Amino acid sequence: MSEQRVQVTFDAVMLGLEVKTGVYRVCAELLPRLAARPELVVTCTSSRPEHAGAARAWLAAHDLNLSWRTGPRGMEPPIDVLLSTFYAPQPAWQRDGHVCKATIVYDLIPLLVEAYRTPGEVARMQETLASLGHDSCVFAISEHTKRDLLAQRPDLLPGQIEVLPLAAGESFVPCRNAGQRAAVRARYGIPPRGRFVLALATMEPRRNLPHLVRGFARLVEAHPGLGDVRLVLAGLEGIGFADLLRSINASEKLRERIIFTGFVRDEDLAPLYSEATCFTCMSTYEGFGLPVLEAMQCGTPVIAADATSLPEVVGEAGVLLPPDDLDGLVAALHRLLKSGAARRRLGALGRRRAARFSWDRSADRLVESLLRAHREYRLPALPLSAAADHSVEFGVGPELGPLCGAAPSEEERWPGWRERLARPRTGRRAEGGRRISRDRRTIAARRPRFSYITVVRNNATLLPRCIRSVQAQTLGDVEHILVDGASTDGTLEVIKQHAASIDYFVSEPDSGLYQALNKAVPLARGAYICVLNSDDWLEPAAAEIAWYHLRGRQDPVLLASSAHVHGVNGENATWSPALVHPGSYLLCANDCHNAIYASRAAYQSAGLYDASLRIAADFKWIMRCLDVGVSFVYTCERTVNYSMGGASADVAQHSREYLRIVRERFPFLSASEAQDLYWCFFSFVDTSGPHMDFVAPARRLASIQEILARHAGQAELVQALAWASAARLTHPADAAPAPADSFAPAPAFAVEAGPVASVRALLRGSPRLYAMAKRLYRSVH
Repeated sequence: MSEQRVQVTFDAVMLGLEVKTGVYRVCAELLPRLAARPELVVTCTSSRPEHAGAARAWLAAHDLNLSWRTGPRGMEPPIDVLLSTFYAPQPAWQRDGHVCKATIVYDLIPLLVEAYRTPGEVARMQETLASLGHDSCVFAISEHTKRDLLAQRPDLLPGQIEVLPLAAGESFVPCRNAGQRAAVRARYGIPPRGRFVLALATMEPRRNLPHLVRGFARLVEAHPGLGDVRLVLAGLEGIGFADLLRSINASEKLRERIIFTGFVRDEDLAPLYSEATCFTCMSTYEGFGLPVLEAMQCGTPVIAADATSLPEVVGEAGVLLPPDDLDGLVAALHRLLKSGAARRRLGALGRRRAARFSWDRSADRLVESLLRAHREYRLPALPLSAAADHSVEFGVGPELGPLCGAAPSEEERWPGWRERLARPRTGRRAEGGRRISRDRRTIAARRPRFSYITVVRNNATLLPRCIRSVQAQTLGDVEHILVDGASTDGTLEVIKQHAASIDYFVSEPDSGLYQALNKAVPLARGAYICVLNSDDWLEPAAAEIAWYHLRGRQDPVLLASSAHVHGVNGENATWSPALVHPGSYLLCANDCHNAIYASRAAYQSAGLYDASLRIAADFKWIMRCLDVGVSFVYTCERTVNYSMGGASADVAQHSREYLRIVRERFPFLSASEAQDLYWCFFSFVDTSGPHMDFVAPARRLASIQEILARHAGQAELVQALAWASAARLTHPADAAPAPADSFAPAPAFAVEAGPVASVRALLRGSPRLYAMAKRLYRSVH
């Protein structure tokens, strides 16, 4: 990503269309404003190459000297953000993990309105929805559109969808020029005198025009004293127009009273709105309702349907009616046609209401969101897995081959779940929280979705930040359990100060972190459990993110998410989840324990932490989850802020514990064989420390071959070596070409990675193909 100005590529496809639709207006208003922002460098592209020439001509005609891109690569500097304005990004853009994708969603008409369920429109909308990922920046033009979008894609987070209200252009003002207004009447076949009711939009079933025509017919019949009032239907012909025209022509009175103008030019819109007695929009579905806002800004009284997004636009500045309320429509039309005072009042209210909508403010909101998306965008870090644009579930259990390991023994399983620790046989200890102070029956009835567990000792300074981050969760349905190891620095006093918001705390001596966790986890009452260190803190939407990925699941499951790492010297980085597979025994599963959410069933299946380990017990527990068939789900969304340092930074101790875990898992390995595997695969090997009491093999490939030869019958070790090798090794064709005058020998240990990578890329883009591949794997093993 660029370090200074953010590189934004704008999909200008809609600017090349001849018909200036509402989507065209959005693009035409926003693009110049984005191009003028000093924080951005804006370039353009077209998601439909056949319209690129017309779009580029539009840019030239509007003096926008913007560079043109045909794809995500090939120009410098590289692109940071692609803003899709109507169509889904082209495949080359979607595959590029370096580009943050932003998309504007106007409505879901092709999926929700029966008349628009044509194969082409449905496919377009489905393609757009499928392109939205959990790291996408999504804009909806109304709260209603946002609700529709979440109903179709409930896996998206509400917080990632920004509402971007539209606005009427600066030309939409009351037209005081009588000559202009008369010319517009003449141009569109409206008699020079007499009042008219205006409806302006593409004529199609969702506009509910037959209902408006019936209401107008009843109005004329019931109130002959209104004189020669007319109904003007402006806009292009659409689906169902022929049926509407036939029904009007069948009535001689309606033929004389109803006027079709066809398409109205932009420069004629404000005079037409200003000349109308009132404007009507009884549509059954609107993503926003831009013509309604344009009419209001011109001071024209508005009657609109109280449905979908229209109430958000009209508010209390117009007449809102149920879309099928014929009597209400007739009464509202009659009142506005008869009462000049009512027209003036609604016109003034409409202008004030319209002033709340501004293209400048919409552009400000758009830029703010794009900059935030750019800052927070993270490349997925799931080696050998499907791409992390969406939540990814990648099983390496029965579906992809034999499991490593066996289920925990009875003594390793969790003890029974309970409300509080058993009372000590001697002495007293400090404990408290809501479970102690409140009615036990009330507590028993409340089952939170998430339990956060914090083990602490002598961290009074940073613990309050940790506690407040749990309290600040947007999901709300969480509990916090703290186990203090008999601190002496005031930590217990800090805990007591927050006792009203802590479900349970206890303070007593323990032998270390993992013994304390083994006491704490059985106290959790939530459906899902997260271990949160006392010097770490949660992102506000952490529980909400986890809930969207885990909701409804009853199986043993573990969600691995991203952590924002804060280094001891102030440096920051993102720790994204790594795929856990059998080879992770040799590589060390590189997942942040504090960014993991595990179901109660996962803990019941995997058993206790190994309290004899000081650093790597969480690694051993994660691998035990894999061994016993726990499902793994991954997302690159950030849930926790992780502070580096402490015991976990002791690489030498970590390495020794790694060797112990590997030999416990594969007990037939000798100490020297385990050490050789350490040097060949371990992710955190320390090659410089004098503290290491073992050395690297002289030839690493040869040592792996020898280990394979000696233990060829050990299927689980062979499987682990295969996975670890696939994660570590590269093919010469994947490397950058060497200069012509240099000689670079091929790596000693290489695999044919190019074709494999191509297959993975294909499977990433098609869940159906991925499922077929899994079935094929089972059929041949």
